[in-house]
Amino acid sequence: MGDDVLAEEPSSARQHAQIARQVVSKIERKNQKRTLTQGGVNFHVKYSGTYLFLCVADADFPLRVCYKFLDDIEEVKGVMMDNIDKVLERQERLDRVVEKTTTLADQSSTFRQRSTALKRHFCMQHFKMIIIITVIVLVVLFFIIVAGCGGFSFPRCH
Repeated sequence: MGDDVLAEEPSSARQHAQIARQVVSKIERKNQKRTLTQGGVNFHVKYSGTYLFLCVADADFPLRVCYKFLDDIEEVKGVMMDNIDKVLERQERLDRVVEKTTTLADQSSTFRQRSTALKRHFCMQHFKMIIIITVIVLVVLFFIIVAGCGGFSFPRCH
């Protein structure tokens, strides 16, 4: 855990920020709530898990309000962590959808190519069958004409 101060009240004196940094560096890292007083200012500390929450207030400011504020901040942190987890899960689901979409697009392209090739193949088979049937019909017709005309010299058809 770093000793970074994430937010400071603009109207507070630099001295309060420096004292807050000293307080943060000296707090024992165990779950606890403490109030330290320095020069008429209370430093309310709440250490929970791996997080340290700090509220700086005038010494006459109600203690319960400061600790309620620290509890609220911890609750907001929990909600935000849950929201971040949900966003990350959603991103993972979106990534899977994008991956499946890409796969489907590739498969549809392959399907289109194969179906076009198959269509050409069957069209060619159909065309070949028509040619073969036409040739057979012409050959049968030729032999019928030859037989009807009395042979290949066509003696009856002159």
